Amino acid sequence: MGRVKQTARNSTGAPAPRMSLGTVSSPTDGEVADIATKGAKRTSPRFSKKPSANKASKKVKENNEFCTNCRNGGKVLECSTCPRVVCEKCMEIPQMTRGAKFICPNCHLFPGDAKAPRIAPYLGLSSSNAPLVLHGGASQRETFPLCSNPHLVVLSLRLASMPRAGSPAMLVYHHLYPYIPNNIALVELEYDFGTAEGLAKYTAAIEAVTDRIEKGDLTSFTTFAVYIMDHTDPERGDLHFTLLPIMKVLNTLIPDRLGRLIKTKSTPKSMLTLLACGSIVTVKEARSDVVAFTNKGFFGCTVAFNQMDFQPCIVNMYVMDAAQAWFVQGKKPEAVLNEHHRVGAHTDIYVFEPNDGAKRYIWSHSGRRPFGEPAPLQCVICKSIKSWGPPKVVRSSPAHALCIILMCTECGHEVKKDRPSGFTKFTSGKINTTERGDWYMQMFLENSLPTESLGQCSTLFWSKLNLNGSHGKRGLHLRETEIHDNKDQLS
Repeated sequence: MGRVKQTARNSTGAPAPRMSLGTVSSPTDGEVADIATKGAKRTSPRFSKKPSANKASKKVKENNEFCTNCRNGGKVLECSTCPRVVCEKCMEIPQMTRGAKFICPNCHLFPGDAKAPRIAPYLGLSSSNAPLVLHGGASQRETFPLCSNPHLVVLSLRLASMPRAGSPAMLVYHHLYPYIPNNIALVELEYDFGTAEGLAKYTAAIEAVTDRIEKGDLTSFTTFAVYIMDHTDPERGDLHFTLLPIMKVLNTLIPDRLGRLIKTKSTPKSMLTLLACGSIVTVKEARSDVVAFTNKGFFGCTVAFNQMDFQPCIVNMYVMDAAQAWFVQGKKPEAVLNEHHRVGAHTDIYVFEPNDGAKRYIWSHSGRRPFGEPAPLQCVICKSIKSWGPPKVVRSSPAHALCIILMCTECGHEVKKDRPSGFTKFTSGKINTTERGDWYMQMFLENSLPTESLGQCSTLFWSKLNLNGSHGKRGLHLRETEIHDNKDQLS
């Protein structure tokens, strides 16, 4: 049945009296002692160079703590069919009768997880035929998302030579802390497998962390976000400071005992993110090891990147949003791609799922990065820089491009990029010619690489054409065209 509860507020706004600066009196020693005996709650993040000791409450709450509409706390009403709650500021909370069931706005719109919304008066209370009244409008981009409160360990495994400050794992911790301040822990370990001493030190440290999760202060945590930050060999895909294959290194970083513990406790499933240069997925043997490790089922998904000169700081915002989507909103990491075209300009994103191969997500912009291939900075004929005019997009429909043609406005030279086979448009709607562009998805099997280019900055994949048969500044007047013929008619 529907239940009303009081939760801590997440916002910083609250009524307060006006007074002159510096006029608030400090508490007396007795008052300080009284506050200490009552126990003041910690409000600052809890982390250190040593593994943190942030403890979770013994019981995992079934319903969310924060309102599905405003992400704030206060007096909230729990939905009877899903974990969402609605606060009294977003909805008039009615008097509840014994046994009455409350249906949140999302469950009203999408009963039984329906694909299309049901448009009807909001009769959210089983004991009343009067519609419930919602206040105001949406204060966030999503409509009635989950706002879960998982018991989460953020586990950072970092090559010793890489800086701790600004690491994506630490940023994820800070990003998710406001949602689960009492249910999140940051554990940081560094490793150097170049020496026997370094290997022994890490083995002891990861065993100690496993003990904490199994029977120590982290035993009540049930979800894990693991981030491995390392360099890779560009030809073999090996992680640095070892000549061993990726699989053996991953087995050392995340031993089976820890992996099985994560798999057993995880609810919802945990996530592994590999913050390393692109050869970890572009080299066939290395990628196959990532697939095999993912197939162990320790994690619900593994995320990796294919940029050969990968810079973790560029993907920080995506990594934080992907963690929020996965752990707080119950969505897959690719659900936030539409907001991260800047990340797409740097790297493709690979998402591996157990026994489901992998998906490669490619950002495409008709003028900047056609079908994921960076446009040449310089015309190969006249050597002019950034001389490409407005792109010509040949389409099979308003939503689907077949090829993209760029023409140099200085000499008229044209280059053409055909849509690679296997590319499926991931973003919905018409082709987006704004700065946001579109995302494409390509699936590939365990023992094969994508059949097309891997996002390297090269003109080798471009077909160079001179379709107009002459040079000149005609590109200045070029307009995007739309052709609704089938592909055979374009040959």
